[in-house]
Amino acid sequence: MRLSHDPDRAGAERSLRLHERIAQRFEVDARTGLIGELRRLRERFELDPSLPSMRSVGYRQVWQYLEGEFGLATLREKGAAATRQLAKRQLTWLRSWGRRPVASTCLADGPRRAGRGLSRRADLKADCGSQPSVHTLPASRSPPLRSDHPRWISRHSPR
Repeated sequence: MRLSHDPDRAGAERSLRLHERIAQRFEVDARTGLIGELRRLRERFELDPSLPSMRSVGYRQVWQYLEGEFGLATLREKGAAATRQLAKRQLTWLRSWGRRPVASTCLADGPRRAGRGLSRRADLKADCGSQPSVHTLPASRSPPLRSDHPRWISRHSPR
């Protein structure tokens, strides 16, 4: 028997785990106050579903739920689906940055690593245990300066 690594299967399993975690997270948010939070905001302020803050993931779906457009089960489905779409956009954006050095978010290594900066993944694994929380960092990319920005003006003005 020959075993091989199937990257498509690994990616599908990773996506499934992410989708499960997103659904669990939205369920927890809904149970622990997201619905009540928006209900109180609507009572306290003059809000409208077209406001940018009300169009955010989660609030948009809860707004529709509070308006009676659908029930709690549909809220969970729509909220999780919108969060999955956001996660997909975020992952696509992060992949566009390419591979970069990694940094640890392991709480135990904070004081030791302060000032040492970035590290190799193997070092992080040794410091944080078998499952360190590791993030690929994007390289520094500054947006282009606008023509009314003081640095742009100083660079392009005649001397």
